[in-house]
Amino acid sequence: MVLISPLTNGAMKQHTISLLKYGQYKVAFIDKETFSKDNSIQFDSRVRRINKGSGFKKVLWSISILQAFRMFQLIKKIESKSIFIANGEFIPNLLILSLLARFKGIRVIICWHDVTPHVGKVANYLYWLTACIHSLIANRVVVHSRYYFNSLKKGLLYRKKIFFVPLPPYGFDSNTFNIKRPSTPPLFEKKRYYVFLGRLEYYKGLHNLIRVFSKVKDKKLLISGSGDIKYINSLKSQTKHNENIFISVGYVEEGEFLGLLSESKALILPYIHASQSVLPYIAASLQVPIISSDKTGISSTVKDLGGYVYSSDNELLLLLQSSLRPSIYMEKEYIDEFQKTLNKVVM
Repeated sequence: MVLISPLTNGAMKQHTISLLKYGQYKVAFIDKETFSKDNSIQFDSRVRRINKGSGFKKVLWSISILQAFRMFQLIKKIESKSIFIANGEFIPNLLILSLLARFKGIRVIICWHDVTPHVGKVANYLYWLTACIHSLIANRVVVHSRYYFNSLKKGLLYRKKIFFVPLPPYGFDSNTFNIKRPSTPPLFEKKRYYVFLGRLEYYKGLHNLIRVFSKVKDKKLLISGSGDIKYINSLKSQTKHNENIFISVGYVEEGEFLGLLSESKALILPYIHASQSVLPYIAASLQVPIISSDKTGISSTVKDLGGYVYSSDNELLLLLQSSLRPSIYMEKEYIDEFQKTLNKVVM
């Protein structure tokens, strides 16, 4: 029995599909909408969904400390050769759960997606600190960025337990998956928009991106996501040529998310603070060009995928004026490395 705790909700689906698609493991997880039954129907014989229950049991689940003990009781009932994904639960509870699991001889693996301490986010520093403590408890620590791997490898506490596991292709089959035509902005023109997808937060560098697009008349930018919309609208209102900057607020369901990305001119990641992201891997799987700032660990991933990295506004402007080649995703190479490294981590 192995316990895997993705330290961000968004990474959970990618971890689960990767284990099912490219491994021979049985997987159990708490049933949540973020991992739809449609995604796992082809793996149905190897998937077990655990229901939180109803009535008094569901109330107990909502009580933070008791939640970890209830999860632990459920884990003990799972087959010995299974992997349990502790998805989408309160991070401190996962720490308690890991302690209980280690005490009972269960192998614990922590997957760091991105817990970079972003400037101005006190909660994120606490999140990062919890992740560090959690990783001391775990048998293995997994990251998906060579930059992140090299950074954590320098620490004596993690040196022997840190593993770099490249993310395999995103969990969809382009022949059968329902990639929806984007509906926002209206009259979306294929291959005309540069897109930003994600949280609308300061650390994502959107102020820099909007500033650059205010200098060009013939380029269109779509910013899609949720977060501090007042901040983004304020930035847009202060720029020239703001009629070419479109903002779509709110959650974008998966089919349209992939549609937006696949029909964009390029994905732009202007981040100020971040260590890794699944977005470059998805864009490369869809053969979409990627542009990122050189100020984060994400840039190393973008370079590996044949994308473009800029260090100044002028460099970004030059990229916007140039013809961009699609990103390169060496699918077989990534799958082989993923399977090889995953077996080392899990066994």
